[in-house]
Amino acid sequence: MPKRFGVTSGFVVSQAQRGDAVFPHYDVIVYDELDAPVLWVDDHPDASSAGTSRGIPVQYVRAVMEVKSTFDSDETKAAMEHLRELAPFYAGLDSPR
Repeated sequence: MPKRFGVTSGFVVSQAQRGDAVFPHYDVIVYDELDAPVLWVDDHPDASSAGTSRGIPVQYVRAVMEVKSTFDSDETKAAMEHLRELAPFYAGLDSPR
């Protein structure tokens, strides 16, 4: 992958989200590492530095993926439902105003 892009697990965050918003966790986020601010880092004492989760602003996210240990219809359905939570971001609902 080109050096411009970073890969992390974590949270996709929008400026339009309110303070009480729930941020779902995603397994793999590919983002513009050179320009994106990292809003926060969740460290886990049992995880390496590569295992940390980061909050990334939606405008710098280039791809989101879910990783599953098994491949069956229930797991696939759950992964698709989880990825659909991103729909407001790519539907153009996050107006700059």
